Formats: sequence, structure tokens, C-alpha cells
Amino acid sequence: RPFDRGRTGTILGEGAASVVLEKESDARARQARVCGEFLGSGCTTEATGIVSVRPDGDGLRRAIELALTDANLQPDRVGLVVAHGNGTLASDASEAIAIRRVFGANPPPVAAFKWAVGHTLAASGALDVVLALTALEQGVVPGIATLECPDPELAPLSVSLEPQRPRSDIALVLNRGFGGMNVALLVRAPGADPTR
Repeated sequence: RPFDRGRTGTILGEGAASVVLEKESDARARQARVCGEFLGSGCTTEATGIVSVRPDGDGLRRAIELALTDANLQPDRVGLVVAHGNGTLASDASEAIAIRRVFGANPPPVAAFKWAVGHTLAASGALDVVLALTALEQGVVPGIATLECPDPELAPLSVSLEPQRPRSDIALVLNRGFGGMNVALLVRAPGADPTR
């Protein structure tokens, strides 16, 4: 139940996803279906221990800022955030703080998919990228079906039970891992105008 006031933790799941990252010219040459464009990434570590996270969201905030710099984007260009959203008290709270510190009082719509598939551990990042690109392609930010009461202590955070519209064709995908790892990845929907 990511970002819900009554969240009590994560549930492990199984799944797989993959993406092929290649130059646009190579994809065109083999007439591949392009699912999106990689724009930039950032990776940090908090070195807090196996499962601990910093309560102030500093590591994730720095990863987001590194990704935005790598992509040469301002925060207001992000149309959708796919949160790690694992449903633990500490992780969801520090993730919300990181998002608010980067985007201020009006963050883009936030989705999280672990409510549906569980935490697939090593597969979760690739799965979230595929789901983010699918959401952008369909022009929808899926709601969090297990969200009964958004935690008021995490506000402002644009999570919803109902679907929302992305603000742009760019998604920020957030993932966290053992040992305090934080990764932020920016992707754009297929067919987008790179000059926008």
C-alpha cells in the first residue's frame, strides 16, 4: 500500500522485464519498434546498511538531481514520477521528502506499481521503466488501487486512487536497493519532439 497512511511494508513478487538500449540510427536500420528514449540517469548511495534509508531523502534527492543534470532538464519538464513505492514506512516517507525537495509544492503525478506486482527486487527497475513508457504512450498515470487514505504527513505528493494525466512526455523512474542505493532514470515517450 505505497504512500497510504496504513501501509505496513512490502510484499515480494516475481516478474521480469527487459529493454534494449541502442542508438536511434541502429534501431531505424533494423526497423525496430522504439518504445522510448533514454534521457539521463543518476545513482547515489547512502551507505546506511543493508536495508536502512536516510530519513531526509538526501540520497534519492541527489540521484534525481544528477539525472536531471545528465538529461539537461529542469524539474518542471517531468510529467510523471514512477516511485519506488515499496510500502514501508521509512522508504515511502523519505522518498516523498526527496520528491518534494526537488519538485517543491507541486510535484508531478506519482505512480507506483509494487502494489500490483510486489517487490521483484532485481527486476523492479526494468519493470518500472517498461511500465513508465507504457503509461506515457497511453497518456495515463495509473492510480494506486490499494490507496485508501494518502498519508497526510507525505503531502504534497500527487498520488491517487484514480488515474491522472501526465504533465509531459517524460517520466522519472526511481528505484532503491540494498546498501542504500538510489537510482533515478529519465525516459521520454516514443515519437516525442526532442526540442520540446
